[in-house]
Amino acid sequence: MPLLVQRTYSASNKELRKTEHVDIQAKKSTPTKRSLTFSSNVKVQEIPHLLELTREEIVATWYTEQECKAIKSDAVKVIKRMLTNSLEKDECARGLEHRAPEASRQRKLNKRIAFQTVWDAQEDQWEDDMTDEEVIAIKYQMQTFRSREAALELGLQDEKEAKKLISKKSFLSKLKR
Repeated sequence: MPLLVQRTYSASNKELRKTEHVDIQAKKSTPTKRSLTFSSNVKVQEIPHLLELTREEIVATWYTEQECKAIKSDAVKVIKRMLTNSLEKDECARGLEHRAPEASRQRKLNKRIAFQTVWDAQEDQWEDDMTDEEVIAIKYQMQTFRSREAALELGLQDEKEAKKLISKKSFLSKLKR
């Protein structure tokens, strides 16, 4: 059986932290030691139940049905302008890219293929009367690698844009002083 390449990403140092070749046959015979630990520092954030909120708090907290419809309508308009390359200067379509028809089809296809990959791996293991979640996970990771990389790239672009905005706001607030 071929070797697989397994990579993990560390968000803290923005580098691939580990690239290792994984031999599936060797993985099958190597038991994985797992452990679970609990932090002694526990932070609890209490959220009141909806029935405990006053009418004013509910109105201030939740979108109304009309507001939801307006948000959806605005999003549809932005998507249509995005598809015709006619976005307004101050409009941003970030987060709506996957709502475009072709991107939506591709995303559904990617999910279907990833699901099928996992299903096929499980069926293979059932036929061999074994279970190895690590092998299934590796196959899934290999199948979703491009999507993960694209999401990572988009996240890094968002980070860059956010830092630019924060820097600009910080600069403008210093000018006002």
